[in-house]
Amino acid sequence: MSPKTIGEHLKNRRLELGWGQQQVAEVTGYTWLRVSNWERGVYRPTKQAMFPIVAFLSYDPRDKNRDINTCPMRCSSAMYAVKTGPED
Repeated sequence: MSPKTIGEHLKNRRLELGWGQQQVAEVTGYTWLRVSNWERGVYRPTKQAMFPIVAFLSYDPRDKNRDINTCPMRCSSAMYAVKTGPED
């Protein structure tokens, strides 16, 4: 089943890498609790939070024309993710 929310995209990518929420939190610059809330749909990421999320995913889940399986930026490491300012 294809992910429908940004949180589902995050969770799928995290599990694909075998990572915990803390690891995703470290590369995105947010807390593990924020990552958990995004994954569960408690909160939606702000526009500012989308920059490190897109970097982590290697694609923008809001882009309806993308194919996540053939994206040239797709790689097995997300350590390049962009750090942002304060948590939203």
